[in-house]
This record gives sequence, structure tokens and C-alpha cells, in this order.
Amino acid sequence: MDTTLFIWFLTALYGVSGVISMIAYLPTIKDLLHWIPSANFTTYFLWFLYYLISVLYGIFVLYDWLFIVVSGLDTLIIGLIVFLIIRVQRGEILVELKAKKATIAHQCKQVISTIKRRKKSW
Repeated sequence: MDTTLFIWFLTALYGVSGVISMIAYLPTIKDLLHWIPSANFTTYFLWFLYYLISVLYGIFVLYDWLFIVVSGLDTLIIGLIVFLIIRVQRGEILVELKAKKATIAHQCKQVISTIKRRKKSW
């Protein structure tokens, strides 16, 4: 096999692999958009840092635009996932706080109604 053809084929496969890896993240993004906490923040944050370093390495050391684009797209999509994880986690905390607030409000109403009933009986 001609090495030029082999390198062209390998380059095309590398570019396609970047698109395939982005498609692989779509189920996680879909879950997070529907407020389903299906992703681990630490894992995705570390992957985000890894791909960010890869992009910088590609820019300042390799000067390889295909590598930079593929790594950059992965960085962007993983950054989106990290953002969505934070959004879901904040939303869960807000839901918990609202539930606690509602519980406290309900308990206060019960105490007030008990006090009113006792006053009437005095």
C-alpha cells in the first residue's frame, strides 16, 4: 500500500473519529438537558482539562490543525457537559432547599394552628 494513501486514509479516519466521539456524548447531554444527573462532575472536569491541554499542545507544539480541531471540538462538548452537570447539581440543591422551606412553612403553620386552638380552649 502506498504510504501517501495510507496517511491520507489515517488522517480521514482521525477526523471522523472526532465526530464519532462527539456523537457518543449526545446521550449524556440529552440526560442532563432533561435534568437527569447521569454524569460524574470530577470525571468530566478532568477530561475537560485533558482536552484543553491537548488543544494547547496542538497549537504550541504540534502545529497540527486537524489535531487542534478534533481536540477543540472534544473540549467544547465536554465543557458543555461540565456546564450542564453544574446546572443540574445547582437545580437539585435548589429543589432540596425549596422542599425544606415548604416543610418548615408547613410545620410553622401547624404550630400556629396548635397555639390558636389552645388559646381558644383557655
